[in-house]
Amino acid sequence: MAKKTKNLEITIRNEGGKFNPFFKKNSIDKRSYDFEGISTMRKLLSNEKARILNVIKEKNPKSIYDLSKILDRDFKSV
Repeated sequence: MAKKTKNLEITIRNEGGKFNPFFKKNSIDKRSYDFEGISTMRKLLSNEKARILNVIKEKNPKSIYDLSKILDRDFKSV
């Protein structure tokens, strides 16, 4: 039996010098999750997941392979 997967779209907006994270699921599911600040988001994410998001934002890797090289991790674990 095939394993079910979930798609999660993450959009991080930087408006007016304030970090406003906004998480929403794919367009089929209209529910969205809005966090007031980075401290609320940090309660949801582990340190490693936050590090991955930061590297994506700052370095803008072209592929998962590039991201794994920047993070010095195996691409299967990214």
